[in-house]
Amino acid sequence: MAQFLNTTEINLLLERLIKDAKEQLILISPYLKLNDRLRELLKDKSGQMAEVRIVYGKQELHDSERQWLAGQKHIKISFCKNLHAKCYLSEHYCIVTSMNLYDFSQVNNNEMGIGIHPTQDKMLYNAAHEEVRRLVRISEEAINPSQKTGQAYESSNGQEQKKLTAAELATHYGKATHEIYGMLVKEGYLTLHNGEYELTERGQKFGEKRKGRYPPYYYFLWNKPKK
Repeated sequence: MAQFLNTTEINLLLERLIKDAKEQLILISPYLKLNDRLRELLKDKSGQMAEVRIVYGKQELHDSERQWLAGQKHIKISFCKNLHAKCYLSEHYCIVTSMNLYDFSQVNNNEMGIGIHPTQDKMLYNAAHEEVRRLVRISEEAINPSQKTGQAYESSNGQEQKKLTAAELATHYGKATHEIYGMLVKEGYLTLHNGEYELTERGQKFGEKRKGRYPPYYYFLWNKPKK
């Protein structure tokens, strides 16, 4: 059975959710400005679990926020256009709420939400989990400035060239990442089957599928477009 939460309870249970997460931790918040306590808890997850993901969507991150996140290599950051939902999920608990991961909101605003235990309301938790995964899938990876983008490969003439991620292709063409995937499907480079993208025979000539650490646990690298 879902549990009603007020502002104080949301803050308390959010900290517990982050602290207790062992397998997955997904934080979805349009506005993002982490307080010191949440930073400490998130930093402590380094090396403890396979997946920590934050999805935001309303404005450019402040420089200090971006720099701190860039130093947390275990945290995957992505941007979701038109995001308004706020949901914080682990394998143990889910909070659906009005409260952003924004320090001002956590201290000054009157918020409310519901808490969901997967053991007490499995159908409701699974529905929230499915929607969270959908938002992750449609979000665009925010490039970590501390990491190099793209990966190199050896061409037939021995020269090192660069393959591009979908996010880098999006930058090249001035489009959103999800639009690039739509173009790749339309042009016959990718096909969508059971919710997963696969390379077509044509696509295998220009791209390759790699195993990833984060949902959807795979990504593609593509030959750099000719100028």
